[in-house]
Amino acid sequence: MSGETAKRPVIWSNLGVRVFSAVLLAAVCIPPFYFGGVAWAALIGLLGVRAIWEWVRMSDSKATMSACLIPVLGLIATTTCLLAGRGEWVLPVMLGFAAVAGFERNRRGGAKWSALGLVYILTPCLFGIYIRGAETGVDASGFRTLLHMVLVVIAADVGAYFGGSYIRGPKLLPKLSPGKTWSGFVSGLLCAMTIGVTSAVIMGFTALVGALCAAPVALFAVVGDFFESGLKRTLNVKDAGDVLPGHGGILDRMDSMIGAVTILGFVLLFVPGIWPIK
Repeated sequence: MSGETAKRPVIWSNLGVRVFSAVLLAAVCIPPFYFGGVAWAALIGLLGVRAIWEWVRMSDSKATMSACLIPVLGLIATTTCLLAGRGEWVLPVMLGFAAVAGFERNRRGGAKWSALGLVYILTPCLFGIYIRGAETGVDASGFRTLLHMVLVVIAADVGAYFGGSYIRGPKLLPKLSPGKTWSGFVSGLLCAMTIGVTSAVIMGFTALVGALCAAPVALFAVVGDFFESGLKRTLNVKDAGDVLPGHGGILDRMDSMIGAVTILGFVLLFVPGIWPIK
């Protein structure tokens, strides 16, 4: 019995720190999330600035002040366009700043990383602001839509963490993320769909629709996780930062959200009628 116990996975070692960090982050995010509009955009902007710093830190060992300043200015400019109701300007402005960031990096080599990083960070930030909208309160469609997505992503992460830790088994994509298993993936997907159904019933649409909406969100959350894992492996870094104990940096904590909010943003932008929350 003692031998079997010794072989059981230890998943509680940093759980308390992870929970504390998650609760602290939620406490910071909830008030602006409730109010939406400028308050939410300001919080997303602050998180975006920190993410930009983490990206530059891990992708550009000889970074200048301009390497951080250009994407920050790009974030400010595109957010201003969005809040001013000039959404058609967002893409050209973002691509323009990406080109400037690449040009600034070109003399040091690796221009693609600066351009990619700007687009990679700004896109989910802008979609997060776009989805939430300017209406205040829990009855706002943007509040309910984004809350549904966040709950599904959190459920997928929690389910994958515990399911993968207890069941283990074959690796999902060991070259990208050695710790991810098929058991964690399935556990996360089932947990996400369960929360999606619960959220759907509370918000007033059918359980089937809730499950069908939750599945792609959870899948793209996994894609976001793997995408950043691949980026970090390519750049030869373990964590993007250390601002959140037990999690690493903002990019480490938000990788799943980045994937989910990006796909949801594109869906709502091009096929808004498909989403049940109006």
